[in-house]
Amino acid sequence: MLDTLTCDLSSGPAALLPHWRGLLHAPLQTVAEDATRFFGLFRVLVLEPVADVARATEEFLSDGPNHDARTDLLHYLAELSGIGGSLALRVGECRRIVAERSDMGSEWV
Repeated sequence: MLDTLTCDLSSGPAALLPHWRGLLHAPLQTVAEDATRFFGLFRVLVLEPVADVARATEEFLSDGPNHDARTDLLHYLAELSGIGGSLALRVGECRRIVAERSDMGSEWV
């Protein structure tokens, strides 16, 4: 579902921001645990600029996402960081927290 937003970057990452916003404003129509975690984190990153990125990232990580979910997270964060501006700063903070957790040798790695 989120893959549809990252498959065509020919117009540049910023052109995808309206699509991200539309997707994240839509009601979540899945009960898949990973999708629920992703949407919670991405809503904070994209739609809630005053929300606490560190808290949202820690909540995502505390649920113990599997390897595929972690890989997908890093892929989506890389796409979002290309948009620039304050969103890129928030995404960078999220990526930093993910990297710190990985460096700590936690079982999340």
